[in-house]
Amino acid sequence: MKKNIHYLAIFTMCLTFLLIFVGALVKSTEAGLSVPDWPTTFGENMFLFPLSSMVGGILYEHSHRLIASFVGFCILINTILIQLSNHQKYVKILTLIALFAVIIQGILGGLTVLYFLPAWISASHATLGQSTFCLTIILAVITSPKWENFILSKNKTHISLISIYATISVWLQLIIGAIVRHTESGLVALDFPKMNNEWIPSFSNKSIIELNENRFIQNFDSSIDLDFITSSQLFIHYLHRCWGYVIFVFILYFAYLLYKKNNYKYISIILCFLISTQIGLGALTVLSLKQFLITSLHVSNGAAILGLLTYITTKLHKTKI
Repeated sequence: MKKNIHYLAIFTMCLTFLLIFVGALVKSTEAGLSVPDWPTTFGENMFLFPLSSMVGGILYEHSHRLIASFVGFCILINTILIQLSNHQKYVKILTLIALFAVIIQGILGGLTVLYFLPAWISASHATLGQSTFCLTIILAVITSPKWENFILSKNKTHISLISIYATISVWLQLIIGAIVRHTESGLVALDFPKMNNEWIPSFSNKSIIELNENRFIQNFDSSIDLDFITSSQLFIHYLHRCWGYVIFVFILYFAYLLYKKNNYKYISIILCFLISTQIGLGALTVLSLKQFLITSLHVSNGAAILGLLTYITTKLHKTKI
């Protein structure tokens, strides 16, 4: 039974990552309101909605709902199985937390549609999705038969503390990124690495007026349709970039520490690859004017970094009973 629980936990983890990618596609293609009702789909039972009608934005949005429902079902089943098993108490508690998180996540997803994509609900929905993904990873690790005689230790070493800080810093960056996406702040600057040809942008009213005048002219001179921006949008975008640079350096340092540990050499190389790719995808997101696939990969790659750090942190806190 324990092996089946572990395999289901791994499957749920992979399915949750797919859900994040499809959710990113929903936002990147602006398909969030392609299905205007919830929990029904155009008044029909969402599970009986005909495949032939899943075209355009409906394909992304309805697929997102179906995958989310399947993730919730898998977490529910595994929660029941773990509660009935002889797993340690902390494992049972974590499954209940994961179940609670996915229920709230579903409600937030519904509210996002019913209230026409309000920024704070949409950003909360995206953030909780990443957090739920982290929980599925922890459960996939600690339900392994190899963890029979181990628990998560509260004792901290230097590298385990660094792993916690790295995970939290990336999680915060994903929150900022969600705010950038859902406040439509992704294209407040169309250049990289500078922002509107400045290393440190000005947030004064005069500068914002000048930027909006230039954007108004660009709308006539090209096929680009640029919205006017506010100082708060400019600030959150700038914060996202700056924190990204800080994280990049910090993760490289953490990867160097991992590389010196025998069992983590390959993982450290993967981590360096992912964080470097993330910087590149961030730049391409801006330079491509948020091309939907690039933007979705940027979100998904960020989730992969958070997931890998969660895995590493869990492993570094493994200790015998």
